Parts: sequence; structure tokens; C-alpha cells
Amino acid sequence: MRPATPRIPACPPETPRVEHLVLEAACLPAPVEQQHAAIRPLLTEPALHWGTLLATAIEHKVLCLLADTLTTTGLVDEVPRAFRRFLTSVLRTSRHKTAVHRAQAAALTDAAARHHVAFAAVKGIALESQLYGGRGAREFSDLDVLVAPDQADAFRRALRLLGYQPGRYDSTTHRVALDDPMSATYTRLHDDLVAPCTAVDIITDLPRPVPVLPDLVPSMLDRRRSQPLPGHPNIDLPVLAPLDHLTVVLLTARRKDDSGRPVFLRTRADALRLAPASAQIGPATQIPAAEGVRGLDGLWDLCRADEGWAPTAGI
Repeated sequence: MRPATPRIPACPPETPRVEHLVLEAACLPAPVEQQHAAIRPLLTEPALHWGTLLATAIEHKVLCLLADTLTTTGLVDEVPRAFRRFLTSVLRTSRHKTAVHRAQAAALTDAAARHHVAFAAVKGIALESQLYGGRGAREFSDLDVLVAPDQADAFRRALRLLGYQPGRYDSTTHRVALDDPMSATYTRLHDDLVAPCTAVDIITDLPRPVPVLPDLVPSMLDRRRSQPLPGHPNIDLPVLAPLDHLTVVLLTARRKDDSGRPVFLRTRADALRLAPASAQIGPATQIPAAEGVRGLDGLWDLCRADEGWAPTAGI
């Protein structure tokens, strides 16, 4: 059993703040009618503080999800005017950034295919259109891609041919702070005031809080599938199978938890959306085609908040 890591909860389990309840309802993948019914009474609670709600949403990286949920449920009209304008602006900005990153994902997919490099998009760009409606609700700032270790160099070469440089964007100089060519992050600058760059984070291995077979990443890539990329009808974005993607999300969350860092509501929302698509989840979760890889059932506690988050066994 891993030692417990002390954490400061987002709100006390015995007395959840109304702001946290609003965000939980937005994160849950429920029908619009159900979200409307859950959120509307909370908006009239005297204890609700809009400033605290927005600050908590920003902290947990679900501000755009909150804005989209209030919009799709029709509850945005019940938001105070100043906050409503802010949320509308945030969502519009997120949609613009998403369109920029989609164009880069399309170019990268095409380049990787031409260079015969296998990769799979994970997290933001892979989830935003399929599980969040493609309306800018799933905010993300970079493209996360899973690449087999023996193809990482070829993938970096493909990035360089697209104008990417090793390193991260420096907002003070508006340039890429150059790093070693073997860097796990490559960045391309854009002539765009809202989205000045796209960063690509190259993942070649997974966090290992539980025994993980060395061929796990290649086997995940062998099982990858393709999905449409909005705005780019001739491009199918390679993504992981739902259970493999859920594994990446939960292992990453476990690593954060072990190091004492908070697991954001955005991560929990991702996991809850991936879980119903992962029909193979059972009481003892096991990655298919990877004998002996167990223990993911112990990660479900990271998807639980006030005992309301845990997916049930056998979904």
C-alpha cells in the first residue's frame, strides 16, 4: 500500500462549498436537462459567491467547462451581467485557441504519416471534440502526444520540418526559450495575438506507481484508433482506445497525488467521460493485452470528491 500523501482538499468533505458543487455538476457527463436541474438551485443559494466560483474554476482548469455548461443549459442568462460577459469572452477565446491547435494537430498528423511515425494524441486535443462537444469547453494549452521511444527522434525531426523548435514559449520575449534537441517539448510560434504558439509535449513513457510492462506504450499505439478532427475533413486524428486513454489519465493523476500536487477537477472530468466508453473496466481493472498490469482500481479514489465521483465497477 502506498503511503498517504497529505493534501489540502478543495473543500471540506463534510461541508462542501456551494461553488464546488456547481463545478462538480459541470464536470459530470450528464444530459443537459440533468445538469440544468442540478445547477439551477445552486445559482440562487445565498452562500454562492461568483468571485469564489470563478477563482475555483480557474484553479481547477474548468473555467471554460463552466462557461459552456451554463451556456448549453440556458442558465447563463441567470448569471450576473459582468460575470456573464466574462464567461462569454473566455469561451470565445478558448474556441479560437482550439481552432489554432486543431490546425497544428492536422499538420502534425499529416507529417507523421508521411514520415511513417506512429503517435496518438492524448488529453486535450483528443478529448475536446469527442467528449466535450467541440465547443471550447475542454481548455488546453498544448498538444500532448504519445510516441514509442524508438520513434521519438523521427517524431522530433517531423516537428522541426513543421517549424517547431525545442523548448517552451517565453511570454516576456515572445520567443522560444531554446532547449536541448532531445527536449520533450517543442514549440512553434504563430502570428496570433490570442494563441501566440503551439507547444507539443512528447510522451514516451508512463508514470509507474504500479508495475508496468516495458512494452505498454507500443501496445497502446498498436490499439490506437482514428477520429475526425473538426475543421479538417481530410484528417483523422490518431487517438488511444478509451481504456488506454483512461489509463494514461489516471496514472498521471496518481503521479501528481504521490508528489503532493493537487488533482484538478479537469482531470476528474476527463476520467469520468472516458470511463463509460471503457467497457472493459471491472472490479479489478486490467489493461487488455498486458498481462499482469493491475492496480488501476486503486486509482478510482482520485475521481472521487465528497463520495460523489467514483465510477461503479463493471461500467
